[in-house]
Amino acid sequence: MPESQWQPLAAAHAERTGPWIEDRLARRAEGRTHAVDDFLFDYYPFSPNKLATWHPGFGVVLEGRAAQPYLARAGYRAEGDGVTADLGWLEGKRPRLDLAIRILAGTASRAP
Repeated sequence: MPESQWQPLAAAHAERTGPWIEDRLARRAEGRTHAVDDFLFDYYPFSPNKLATWHPGFGVVLEGRAAQPYLARAGYRAEGDGVTADLGWLEGKRPRLDLAIRILAGTASRAP
């Protein structure tokens, strides 16, 4: 995916997630809490930094110089002149993904 195409997608992600992240960091700095928003950050393994990072998804090769910092992140590798998500990294997460799939399938098949 050309840099001119993926950079606006990454910027749109930053626009959407920025307010959530800024509020979380401000509350934490001031010692305040928000019952729901803070629960989501604390319960799920998404730090503000992780949430701030846009990911292209598997099978997409990011082109351009701006893609190079992704190589420093876990789960990415060089692909030709670009950078892509590494499916091999996902294999290590397989047991957790299988468990999540079983739980979701079980709950989806139950009546409300």
